[in-house]
Amino acid sequence: MSAASGSLVRRLVAYQALDEFMPIFPVYALLFAENGLSTAQISSLLVLWSVVTLAFEVPSGAWADTVPRRLLLCLSSVAYGAAFATWVLVPTFSGFATGFVLWGLSSALSSGTFQALAYDELVAVGARHQYARVIGIGTSAALAAMALATLLATPLVAVGGYVLAGWVSVAVCAARSSLLAHSPPHRRPSRHRTWTRPGTRRSARCQNSGPGGSQCGCGRPGSCRAICRRCGPGPVRRSAAGSFAVVCWPVPC
Repeated sequence: MSAASGSLVRRLVAYQALDEFMPIFPVYALLFAENGLSTAQISSLLVLWSVVTLAFEVPSGAWADTVPRRLLLCLSSVAYGAAFATWVLVPTFSGFATGFVLWGLSSALSSGTFQALAYDELVAVGARHQYARVIGIGTSAALAAMALATLLATPLVAVGGYVLAGWVSVAVCAARSSLLAHSPPHRRPSRHRTWTRPGTRRSARCQNSGPGGSQCGCGRPGSCRAICRRCGPGPVRRSAAGSFAVVCWPVPC
C-alpha cells in the first residue's frame, strides 16, 4: 500500500468511526424527559426524524450528481453538529424538533455520498480493490466508537451534565468535517486517447495520456483509427506542424 492510499484509508476509516462517536446518543432521551417531554412527544420526534430523512433522500441524490461530494459531506457534518447544538441551546420541544430536522438532513446528505466518494478516491490512488476492506473496517470501527461513546457519556454527564455531552458531540462533528475538508482531493488520471495523422492517411500513431496503451478504454487492442471511431472521436485539432489529433472519450464496449 502506497503512502497516499494508506493516508486515504486512515481518513476514511476515521470518518466512519467519528460518525458514531457521539456521547449525546445514549442520553438524549433522558435529556428530553428531563426537560418535560412526554413519551408521546419523544416518539413523535423520532417519527419526525424518519420522515425528514426520507423526504430529503431524493433531492440529495440529485445534489450528489451536481455538487462536489466533499462539500456535501462537510455540509452533512455541519448540520449534524448544529442539531446537537440546538438541543443544548434550545432545550424545548421546538428546539428538539429543529435538531431532528437538521439530523435528518445530515443523514440524507451523507447517505450513499460517502461510499461513492470513498470508491472514487480509492480508484484515483490505485487502490480500488481495497474498497470492501475499507468499508468493512470502518463499520467495525464505528461500532467500537459507539461503545466507547456510551462508556464516556456517564462521566461526561456526571461532570457537566447533558450540556457537556452535547458540546463534546458538536466538537466530534467538527473534527469529522475537517477530515475531508483538509485532505487534498485525489484526481483520476486522464482517460483521453488521441491519434495523430502526420499528413498521410497510411500512417497513424496512437498517443495515450492515461493507462491502457492504445486500447482506448475498450478493453481490446486495434488500429488507432478503428479505436477512435469505436469510442467516438472528439474535436479534430491541427498542430503547428500540420498534424491532426482526434481526442477520444472511451465508452463501455
